[in-house]
Amino acid sequence: MDDVKAMATALKMKFEQNDELAKKLCQSRGILAEASVNDLFWGVGLAQYDKRVYNRKNWRGQNKLGEMIMMVCRQLQENV
Repeated sequence: MDDVKAMATALKMKFEQNDELAKKLCQSRGILAEASVNDLFWGVGLAQYDKRVYNRKNWRGQNKLGEMIMMVCRQLQENV
């Protein structure tokens, strides 16, 4: 299993077994971003305190973790 599939499986399991956490996740608005300076795959390549993190055009990274968490939320909402 590659890293992306493993992460997708782990995130899905995490939110499926914790209803309160899943509810909070799905109540969030906007785009979720992993503000990690050094991670250009899972994160956006900016620190959480960097004001540029709020504008997607400034991101240096791919934000795969944020995308996957939002995907899990959509899946949870479809299964309600």
